[in-house]
Amino acid sequence: MTRQALRISSGLVLAAAVLVTDGAASAAPVVTPHRAVYELKLARATDVGQVSQAEGKLEFEWADACTGWTVSQRTHVRLISNDGRVLEFGW
Repeated sequence: MTRQALRISSGLVLAAAVLVTDGAASAAPVVTPHRAVYELKLARATDVGQVSQAEGKLEFEWADACTGWTVSQRTHVRLISNDGRVLEFGW
């Protein structure tokens, strides 16, 4: 076995040992309750596209709920076409 192959295989054994040790320490992944909000805005539009402007917001929230988790997602998008029509949608 070459030195480089020996170093690679030793590194893989060490990485596997760390993963097994970490996995044994906790049975389930730890998820921290959090909220994230992202603002959306079209930086530039091409001449061939039908949309001249776009903006919106994405919101995600993870919360602890007794024996489980709740996940909330809200999205709002506003598109403005080259001829001025506005399309708004969300979920």
